[in-house]
Amino acid sequence: MQSKKKNRVIIALVVIVAFMAVGYAILQQQLTINGTANIDAKWKVEITGIEGSFSEGASNTMDDDGMTEITPTFDATSATFNATLPVPGAEADYTITVTNNGTIPAMLNGLPEVDTINAQDPEQIQYVVEFADGDEGKYRLEPEESVQFVVAVYWDSNDEIGVTEPVSKEATITLNYTQAPEESGGGD
Repeated sequence: MQSKKKNRVIIALVVIVAFMAVGYAILQQQLTINGTANIDAKWKVEITGIEGSFSEGASNTMDDDGMTEITPTFDATSATFNATLPVPGAEADYTITVTNNGTIPAMLNGLPEVDTINAQDPEQIQYVVEFADGDEGKYRLEPEESVQFVVAVYWDSNDEIGVTEPVSKEATITLNYTQAPEESGGGD
């Protein structure tokens, strides 16, 4: 009789193990997810042009041989100027156009500081950077939008320094753009 009891226990254990194996096989499945994600974003905020206007005999500086005008140069976010001002009151104004040719909104991190440039010799030539008329305070630049800045290079008309020859000063201005934060939606 003990042998029958032992056989029943063995059969019961085999049945339990078989149920556990089937249960494990049913519950154990492999999950496969296939997909493709595309990001169609492009960062391309860049200076697209510079135009100059001059008063009181101001001009772009000439090279060492005096034959070739040194016009402003620029890359994506920096521009270099070299203006010659002959007398107090002379001014060179450069209008810089910046365009967002990408797909990501951009934000200007403030107008460039020119204090270091203005402290360099010749100190009578001063630089000022500001938004052009109509673009005042346009820090956010959406895709396909443009904004204009004016870099004014001037010699104060009240300056009484006894300089009798034209003076020039080179400066590089950098416009620092970053990705703009998302605009918050309006409430009801």
